[in-house]
Amino acid sequence: MTGLLKFEIGKQIKALRTAKKLTQTQLGEMAELPYTYIGGIERGERNLSIDTLEKIILALDVSPIEVFRFIEINGQQPENNDKDEELYNFMALMSSNSYEDIKFFHKLAADILKHTTKK
Repeated sequence: MTGLLKFEIGKQIKALRTAKKLTQTQLGEMAELPYTYIGGIERGERNLSIDTLEKIILALDVSPIEVFRFIEINGQQPENNDKDEELYNFMALMSSNSYEDIKFFHKLAADILKHTTKK
C-alpha cells in the first residue's frame, strides 16, 4: 500500500486547485514549479519535499491542514466518482472562507435542501 499518502495528498492538491479555478500551469507559475511537476504530484507519481509542499500551500493560499484533510464519508474513504470529486471540490472551496462564512453557507444549503427535497 506504499504511495497511498502521496496519492491522497495529490488528489487533495488537485481538489484545492480546481476549487480555486486554477490550471496546473497557473499553480505551477505561482509556486515556481513546472506544470508537469504539478500534474505528477496530483496523480500521486511524484514525491514531494517539505519545501515543495510549502510552495504549493502558499500558492493555493490555504492552511497546511487542508492538504491533509481527506474526506471520510460514513467512516470510509471516498470512491473515485463524480459525487466524491464534487464533495472534495466543495470542501476545498469552503476551506478558504472564515468560520462565520462556512456556518452561513452551511445554514443556507440546509435551508435550500429543506425546501427542495421531496419528502
